[in-house]
Amino acid sequence: MKVIKEVLETNVESAAIRNRMTASEVETLLKEQEADLLKENPLQLKKLGIDEITQLKGGKNYAAVLVDLETRKPITLLEKRNKAVIAEYLSSLGSEVLNQIEEVSIDLWIPYKSLIQEMLPNAQVVSQRCGRVSLRRRLRTPIDSM
Repeated sequence: MKVIKEVLETNVESAAIRNRMTASEVETLLKEQEADLLKENPLQLKKLGIDEITQLKGGKNYAAVLVDLETRKPITLLEKRNKAVIAEYLSSLGSEVLNQIEEVSIDLWIPYKSLIQEMLPNAQVVSQRCGRVSLRRRLRTPIDSM
């Protein structure tokens, strides 16, 4: 879906303006997408991407986006990008899924790295050298087709 792609590339407020929507309408779209994503448990997850999107212009309110990098599909959208919220979601996947994850692509935000080291014992941390651009490029195709 075009709006979700724009949110991932900018923020909720900018995507709302570009699509002649309110920020509340965009957030509702994101929540609906999240509900659809949560129906499927990523049982075959091997390569995980963790990134964030800013919900408001100015970048003070972040949401976390978790992506299966092999299928190039979003797994979930979390309201906050803090360590506790991401840890809670990862825990919900179960140890079998967590133990099979081999690679995690993250930016250099310290809580991401420490979380991966704590919860994903078999995963190699791969930093996004070009910031969010590299993860977004890896996702461009499926998001365009949403």
